[in-house]
Parts: sequence; C-alpha cells; structure tokens
Amino acid sequence: MFYVVSALANQEKFATSKHKQLIGWFNKTFIKEGILPTIYKDMLVKSFEYRTESDYGKSKPIATETVQQLYDDMLVFTVAIRKMVEEQ
Repeated sequence: MFYVVSALANQEKFATSKHKQLIGWFNKTFIKEGILPTIYKDMLVKSFEYRTESDYGKSKPIATETVQQLYDDMLVFTVAIRKMVEEQ
C-alpha cells in the first residue's frame, strides 16, 4: 500500500520517503476532503502498524488469519485507488 500511495503522491507532486508523512498527506488530501471514505486510511494505518511491529518490534509472529486480512485489505485498497485515479 505504501508504494501505491507513493505513486499517487508522485502524481500529485508530493514527495517523501517517510511512511508517517505519506500517510498524513494521504489522510489530508483524500480522506479529510471526502474523496475516499475513512476505511482506506484505517487500512493503510493498520498495515503500517503491522509492518513496523514485524520489522522493529519484539512481537510474536502474526497469525495467518491476520496476514490474510491484511492481504485482502491491500487488494481492496489498490482497486479503490485505481478506480479513484481513473475517475479523475
């Protein structure tokens, strides 16, 4: 999802390499403006939190069901972004 939003940001002339800054930009530009519903911000934030925990935390492995849900969210998220871009 980070790369999908990064590509979107690039298209909109916004550049950053920081995940949190990119999420903030996405929220401000698309969620708060009412272009996309908040569920898409929630998906992005949740996936970032799991990614951060798995890379830097001392947590137990993520359950298969959770990984499947994150994957399903990514597919829904990607389709929604593609549809939004095509409609612009």
